[in-house]
Amino acid sequence: MIRSLTRPFALIAVLLLLVGVVGFAGVVRVAAQDDDLRTVLATLPSARTADGGYIVGNPDAPITIVEFSDFACPHCLDYRTTIDQFILDHVLTGQARFELRVFPTAGGRRTVYASRVAECAETLHGGGFWQASEILYEYAEIGSYYAPLGRVVADELGIDYLSMLGCIWRARQVIADYEFATGAGITGTPAVMVRYADGEAVFVEHEGVTYDRGPVPLDILAAVIEEANG
Repeated sequence: MIRSLTRPFALIAVLLLLVGVVGFAGVVRVAAQDDDLRTVLATLPSARTADGGYIVGNPDAPITIVEFSDFACPHCLDYRTTIDQFILDHVLTGQARFELRVFPTAGGRRTVYASRVAECAETLHGGGFWQASEILYEYAEIGSYYAPLGRVVADELGIDYLSMLGCIWRARQVIADYEFATGAGITGTPAVMVRYADGEAVFVEHEGVTYDRGPVPLDILAAVIEEANG
């Protein structure tokens, strides 16, 4: 279950008062260690790409890691450990941004619906996309992906359910994500690309190797982020 955002804010306030910690990285990182990582993400600066893709993190970061994921994809669920560590090490420290694209594979039409729920969570509740994504991953992990996800997310985030229902049928970001993925040559999930500054997304390249299929290891992500920040 997603926890309240009150606790991360309270932790941040106490840290500022007691130890004088300042800056984008330090305070949020400490809070993240004690609370749900993606819930804390909802408190960070967020943006949308020209086609609506969801981005979170320091707007001045020189690099954005783009993940293509399906909430129900077993390999995506396994890859969450890597993505969460990347977020902790590099997004919460301001070195990189994170862009999440939903690309229905294992979950099929159910993931199309789940993506629409996440989009409406953002429309109806600021920062709701990231919180809804956590809920959807959790329900997939426990084998409850076919629960009434619109109702679940609405109840978790305090969103009026009728408003959620009215939004879902209009939500179209999953179509944009699908078109973006197929246009870029993505054929499965998880997959990773990278943007430098505000440039086009490209496959990760490091030491002569192009990572154009499957997940990218954490050490490779760390290396290209370090290079971008160098």
